Amino acid sequence: MSFFESLILLSLMAILLPQVARRTPIPRPAMSAMKTG
Repeated sequence: MSFFESLILLSLMAILLPQVARRTPIPRPAMSAMKTG
């Protein structure tokens, strides 16, 4: 996988993860850690 493709995947994950976190009411330490810093 090329560097450009990995950048696209990272950007997609950054967009999709918050939406999934909003749908699940269960607080996750990993998600809160990512939000704080």
